[in-house]
Amino acid sequence: MRTLLILRGAPGCGKSTWVEQNGLLPYTLCPDTLRVMCSSRELQTDGRFSVARNATTENETWKILFDILEYRLSRGELTVIDATASKTKDIQQYKELAEQYRYRTYVVDFTDVPLETCLKQNKQRHPDKWVPEDSIRNIYSRFANQPVPSRVEVIKPNEIEKILEKPIDLSTYKKVVFIGDIHGCYDTLMQYPDFKNGLDPEVSYIFTGDYVDRGNQNAEIMHFLYSIMDKPNVCLLEGNHERWIRNYGNSAPAGSKEFEEKTKIQLQTGNFTQKQARMFYRKLRQFSHFTYNGIEVLACHGGVPYINTNLVYVPTQAFIHGVGSYADYQTIAETWMGETAENQFLVHGHRNTGNDPIQIADRVFNLEGGVEFGGKLRIVELNSDLTWNTIELEDCQPITEELNTEQRPVETVEDVISYLRNNKFVNEKKLGDDISSFNFTREAFYSANWNRQTILARGLFIDTKENKIMARSYEKFFRINEVHETELTTLKSRLQFPVRAYVKENGFLAIVSYDYKNDDLFIASKSTNKGDYVEYIKAQLEPYKENILKHLRYYHEINSDLTLVFECIDIEKDPHIIKYEKSTLVLLDAIYNTLEFKTVPYDDLVDFAKTKIGCPVKELAFEIKSWEEFRDLYMEVQDEDYQYNGNYIEGFVFVDSNGFMTKCKTGYYNFWKFMRSVADSTLRSGYYRRTGALQTAESNNFYGFCRKCFNDDRDKETKSYPYKTDIISLREKFLNK
Repeated sequence: MRTLLILRGAPGCGKSTWVEQNGLLPYTLCPDTLRVMCSSRELQTDGRFSVARNATTENETWKILFDILEYRLSRGELTVIDATASKTKDIQQYKELAEQYRYRTYVVDFTDVPLETCLKQNKQRHPDKWVPEDSIRNIYSRFANQPVPSRVEVIKPNEIEKILEKPIDLSTYKKVVFIGDIHGCYDTLMQYPDFKNGLDPEVSYIFTGDYVDRGNQNAEIMHFLYSIMDKPNVCLLEGNHERWIRNYGNSAPAGSKEFEEKTKIQLQTGNFTQKQARMFYRKLRQFSHFTYNGIEVLACHGGVPYINTNLVYVPTQAFIHGVGSYADYQTIAETWMGETAENQFLVHGHRNTGNDPIQIADRVFNLEGGVEFGGKLRIVELNSDLTWNTIELEDCQPITEELNTEQRPVETVEDVISYLRNNKFVNEKKLGDDISSFNFTREAFYSANWNRQTILARGLFIDTKENKIMARSYEKFFRINEVHETELTTLKSRLQFPVRAYVKENGFLAIVSYDYKNDDLFIASKSTNKGDYVEYIKAQLEPYKENILKHLRYYHEINSDLTLVFECIDIEKDPHIIKYEKSTLVLLDAIYNTLEFKTVPYDDLVDFAKTKIGCPVKELAFEIKSWEEFRDLYMEVQDEDYQYNGNYIEGFVFVDSNGFMTKCKTGYYNFWKFMRSVADSTLRSGYYRRTGALQTAESNNFYGFCRKCFNDDRDKETKSYPYKTDIISLREKFLNK
C-alpha cells in the first residue's frame, strides 16, 4: 500500500529497535546498512572502528537508497526510511518523491528522546551502527531549528495504529453497486438506469478500474467519470490501464501503441484535457475496504487471496494487477474461500480467461466480462438485506481494429502492387520474368508494424506485368498472446467453435504453383525461387513433381490457380528442433491465387494429397467444441513434457469456423529452441552471457554439457567438433551421456 514512513531522530534514539519490534524490517531502507555494503569500516582516532562516512561513500549510499526507494514507490510498497531526517530539505525530498507516486507520508518522531539517552545507547550499538558523539550532537541540534515540512503528518512511535488501514462503514447506504471493467464502452454503461438518469445519493458506487482502451467511446467514458469523481458516494479504483491516463496527463509516452494510436486520439478529439487527466488520476484509489451491515468487503481491480493481514503491508501492484499470473484468478478465489471468514467477500475485475460466471465462488465475484470484445459489462449490487444481484449488460459492439481490416479499398492486384511498393515495411525482390516477391521487413517484424499490407506480404509472388498472382503463401498469423488480437482474453470472445487444431510440423515452408509462362512448376521458399532452400525443396519434391504439375496445370486451365504450401523437413541439410526419422514433404494447404485468402477444404486437401499426389498431408489433431476445451489444451501444451500421440511436436495451428488462424508452440519446443541459442553461443565462445535466464536444473546441466564440449572436444585450429552440433544431435548426446 502507498504509505511512506520517515523516521526522525538522532542515532541511538531507538528507531531501529522500533522497526524490529513492529515487524517493519522487511519494509525498511537504512543508510547504515548500505554504507557497510559500499565501504568497509574505518579506523577512528580513538582506536574504534566505525562505518565509513567519507564523501564518496555518502554519495554512493544515498544514490543507491533513492534508487531503491523510487523502485519501491513505483510498485506501491509500504516503505520505511530509517535515517535521522534531521534536515527539512531531506524530508522535503522524500515528500516530493512520495507525492509523485501518490503516497501518504508520515514522519515518525523520536526527537523527544533525550540527548543523553541517545549518547548512552550509541555506545552500546554494534560497530556498524556506532556514530561519533560529535555527529550525534550536531544532528540533535538541528531538530529545533529545522522543522518538518507542512502537510506531512507527524506521529509518535506509539501511534503506529494511525498508519494501519481500517475498513470504512458503508451501512448508511441502501445499496452498494460494483461496476466492472468498462474499456471505453459508454453506451453499454448507460444501460444501467442510475447512470442514464442520475446517481442515487443513497447508493454507493464502486468502479473497479480499466475505464479506457479497446472500446470506441473512451472520451465519453472519461467525461462521465470526471463529472462524478468528486461525489462522496463514488469510489474510482485504479486498474492497470489507468497508468496510460497518468502518462497522458503528464505528456509522457504511454508505452502502449493502442493507447497512443487510438485512445489518446479519442481523448484529444473529445476534448478530455491533460489537466483533467491529472486531476482524475489523483482521485483513483488502490482498493475499497468496507463493512456493510455485518459483512466485510474488499474490492480491487486485480484480486488478492485474503485480507487476514493489514492491507498496508500489501503492495499496490497486487491490488491493481492481482496476485500470481493472469490465469491464477481461480486459485485466488479458492484461497479466499479457504482463508477468510464467512462474512468476508471479494469483488474484482481484470482477469477471467476461463469466461467464468460473475459469482465465481460463494463469496467471490469476478467483474471481467470482456465487454469491449462483444461480451458483457458486469455489475453487482449488494443490498441492505445482504443479498447480491448480478447484472450483465450487452450490446456493446467490439470495435478493436482487426489486423485484416483493409486500410483503404483494394480491388485489384494492380492496387496491391502499388500499395506494397509504397510501404516502407514491405520489401520487393525482383526475380526475373516480371515476377516479384513481396515480404514484410525485419523492421516490421521487430516493431510489430502489422496492417493489411504487411500481413499480406508473406510469401507473395506477383507477375507485375500481367498483374496476376503467381503464387502465395499464408498471410501472417500470430501465436497466442503475441498480439492483442490473439490474447486469450480476446480469443475467448472471438473464436467461433468448433475450432480445428492441426499438428504444426517443424521445417520450413515450400511454395509450389504453376508457372504458366514456362509450363513448369514455380518453386520457392519464403521470398525467392533461388538458393539452397529451393534446392532442398526440389529434391524432396522430385517423386511428386509430375503429378503436381499435371493437376496444377489443370486448375490453371479452369481459371482456378492454386498454390500448394508444404512443410519441407530435411533432417540432413536443415535440422530444426523436433527429431524426424526421415526427410519429407507434408502438404499443409492448397491456397487459391486470389487477393482474398481462401483454401481448399481440409477433406478435399486430404483427398488431393492421397489420390492425386501421393504425399503426406497435415494431421487434424483435435476438433475443439468449446472455449474451455481450447483453454485447457493451450495450458496443457505449455508443459515441457507434453507429447502428442507419444511424440514431441512443435505445436498446433488453430483454425476456427470463420477461418481465423492462430498457433501455439509446445513447452518442449520453446525450451529446446532457447537451448539452441545457448548451445550456439557456448560452442562458439565457450560461454553464454545471459546465464540468469537458465532457471531450471536441466537448462543449467545442458549449459555445463556445452561448456565441456567446448573445452574437451573443440579443435583449436579448425574450431570444429568431431560430431554434429545441431540441437537435435547435441540433445541426444546430452541425454545419452
